[in-house]
Amino acid sequence: MYRIIKDGATVGITGALNYIKLQDNGCYGLCSEAEAQGVAFGGVPYQLESKIEMGGLDVVTVVEENDVDISGDHLTAAQVFVEQAEAGNIDENTALQHKGLFGEWSGNSIPVYDGTDKEHRQTWVRGKTSGLLYKCRLSHTTQEDWPPEATPNMWVVVDVAHAGTVDDPIPAERGMEFEYGKYYLDPGPESGGIYLCERTGEAAGGTVVLHFLPHELVGNYFSLVTD
Repeated sequence: MYRIIKDGATVGITGALNYIKLQDNGCYGLCSEAEAQGVAFGGVPYQLESKIEMGGLDVVTVVEENDVDISGDHLTAAQVFVEQAEAGNIDENTALQHKGLFGEWSGNSIPVYDGTDKEHRQTWVRGKTSGLLYKCRLSHTTQEDWPPEATPNMWVVVDVAHAGTVDDPIPAERGMEFEYGKYYLDPGPESGGIYLCERTGEAAGGTVVLHFLPHELVGNYFSLVTD
């Protein structure tokens, strides 16, 4: 694990660093560790201390913490990991690798939050039946007939482990946030094909939460690319 630190405070924790450098065209691009001038985390570029300056960026240091145990055997470490994820300080790929640390959703009238107010972090939970990791997208008090798997207006599936290309499509799930311009693998037994998320009037990069699988929305939100 790597901890990214700015002015003594943790910016984030990640299992893999995204090294960047300033390219000839003035944009930041991914590069090897040897070429790196900085790192990118959460879509934000940072200048690495003691590297060639890129100009105008916050300076950070990176500390590798191989001795940090977040396996779940140490409660305090697990709690810190979850809190950091909910605060947006751990990237979603790393969170998915340790989703067993997140609490299972409960319908016992528990307040959950979307993170838009200043007092509460966004709530992350594991689905009770699906086992998937979800982020709250609408603050509410849970009840038994509002599980994440059935309420896409309240919860969104976390899945960023795939590139969303034809060669590496994102496994589709009901209630997940789909991105226009990306490719999805439909898990339906009658389908199993790869679908492109697209809709007239919507630009690539836009998102939509859908409670249906791609094969159920062909012609509206998806096009079949290959079966």
